[in-house]
Amino acid sequence: MKRVAILTQFFPPEPCAAANRMAALAAALRDAGHEVTVVTGFANFPAYELAPGDAGVMHRSERVDGFDVERLYTMVPKRTRGGRALIWLSLAVGAICYLLFTKRRFDVIVVTSPPITLALPAILGKLRHGAALVTDIRDVHPDLGVKIGVWKERSLPARAVQAVADTLYHASNLVVAVTRTAIQRIALRGIPPERLYLAPNGFDAVRAAPAERPPDGRFEVAFAGNYGIATGLDVVVEAARLLAEDSSIHFTIVGGGADLPRIQRRLAEGGAPNVTLAGVLPRERALGVIASADAAVVPLRREIVDSLPTKLFDAFFVGTPVVLSASGEAAELVESSGGGLCARAEDPQALVDALRRLQSDPQLARSMGAQGKQFVERHFDRARIMRGFVARIEALGASRTRVPPADAAVPATPLEN
Repeated sequence: MKRVAILTQFFPPEPCAAANRMAALAAALRDAGHEVTVVTGFANFPAYELAPGDAGVMHRSERVDGFDVERLYTMVPKRTRGGRALIWLSLAVGAICYLLFTKRRFDVIVVTSPPITLALPAILGKLRHGAALVTDIRDVHPDLGVKIGVWKERSLPARAVQAVADTLYHASNLVVAVTRTAIQRIALRGIPPERLYLAPNGFDAVRAAPAERPPDGRFEVAFAGNYGIATGLDVVVEAARLLAEDSSIHFTIVGGGADLPRIQRRLAEGGAPNVTLAGVLPRERALGVIASADAAVVPLRREIVDSLPTKLFDAFFVGTPVVLSASGEAAELVESSGGGLCARAEDPQALVDALRRLQSDPQLARSMGAQGKQFVERHFDRARIMRGFVARIEALGASRTRVPPADAAVPATPLEN
């Protein structure tokens, strides 16, 4: 048995992909007989608001589903510039204090990123406990921020984030990523192949709550997920505007996040009366909306070519055909699965054309839905993926080895798992 601490910014009841991924890992570790402690903050995402009883609380211990959850003080300011950074930094400070002064001892520390702010707590925790460090990477820093224009490539913030990320990668006994492209990029930072592992996103076998279909027989298009700046929801809004005169097609958008206020403003400007914002829903209800739809739309910005969003796997799992507005690994997956159609990223007319094709050919839509479901059940069962992740963790021993230099040799061959 190993004593494992999981450091994560997001954890249920927060409704997001990172929270679901870490909950699945915690459950897999528990099922394998390990002692699991989740170190996280108080739930506040996606509205960035604390529950009334959580404001100002410094620390709360909970027992959830057979593992311990240590919730640490989380500063959640009112809507201010830099508010999310304060949320992240407050948890980082709390995590440092917890890992340095807790009487518990950990054999393994797992940290998931983004955000990058938990890197220092993870490294200090490794040194304090003599633990093996496992880093779970969902987005490679600072690559994503540069691509979507948050930072300029050689700016001071980008270089600082890259330095922190590189230090974290080299301090880790195992670096796990969700896409092959991400694995290759991390390998180029000097991480040897034997310390890299691919554990992609997948579907959770959660029962979808029934959702009512409108009585008028409209073709229903659903989006359910985080309104992140990389998501590219603008293409959905513009496609809806192009279809505004067609009463046979309707869009339902479920979720929330950083980009929600801007999307709300865009819709308030008019031209898209065929869009309903359903807000944040429990996971079962969100899956129900997707399951009852005729098509699920999954957009990404054109710069994002190395993402496999969980929205894809959720739609496939409930048997709904996907229209992907993206390129790169996500498009390759949709094409190989047979579970949907691909449209050019950020091209509203291409998205409309794909939706029209499914609307005009119900048999094709049903066939794609069935193929997508079969595909993910064979290849992307999250429980099976997490068992493989746990097996790699079990192979690690506690390590007090020196952190390798940042200019370590670059592996000559790509990793294959």
